[in-house]
Amino acid sequence: MIFPQQNTPLAIPGMVCWFDADTTPTGAVASWSDKSGFNRHAVQGVGGQQLVCTANQQAGRNALLGVRASSSFALSTFGFTTSPNCTIFYAAQKTSISTGVPTDFMFDGIDSTNRQSLIDQISTHKFTFGTNTSTTGALADTNSHIHTMQGGTTGNYWIDRVAQFTDTNVGSLGLAGMTINARWTQANSSDIKIFEIIYYNRKLISAEILSVERYLANKWGIAIS
Repeated sequence: MIFPQQNTPLAIPGMVCWFDADTTPTGAVASWSDKSGFNRHAVQGVGGQQLVCTANQQAGRNALLGVRASSSFALSTFGFTTSPNCTIFYAAQKTSISTGVPTDFMFDGIDSTNRQSLIDQISTHKFTFGTNTSTTGALADTNSHIHTMQGGTTGNYWIDRVAQFTDTNVGSLGLAGMTINARWTQANSSDIKIFEIIYYNRKLISAEILSVERYLANKWGIAIS
């Protein structure tokens, strides 16, 4: 479904970082530029571990390709610790589903005590809050999806606007940074195409969530409810 043109995500208050593969030059990515204006760039100085921006991957747009075997990842340090009342949008496509690897991390925090994570565990999507609470969503697949996640006292998780869970025991930690396509230890990366990541340091209201989801759906050709 095509929706009316939505306002830019920057029009919604509270953005922490914004990564967009479509505005990224093709080739190995040593620094994924933050479009929020806060310069919280995602960096990876090791050539063999860099995500690769490749043209014409989704709706004619660039995507960042990560490969499980080479532990591709990028790290963004926010420079402050975010509120646990976050809203995270993650548009991506897993290109293979984990079978032998117990967990593929689509993103994580930056150390063992500072974590919110999106994980594929064998065949299911999971969003982990803080350090200890994981709740399982839909079966993982190789389709393109918009993942929408909220932390805080009550956590929420949607895939393409379909509610996966609401959990009232989600921990209390925010993040001081984000490891993209890997565990915080820089292991357990995914075979993946990453389109766009947008992180807000607050719980967006329903109308704001819908605006960002429609923006992503129109841009990347992903059907949402």
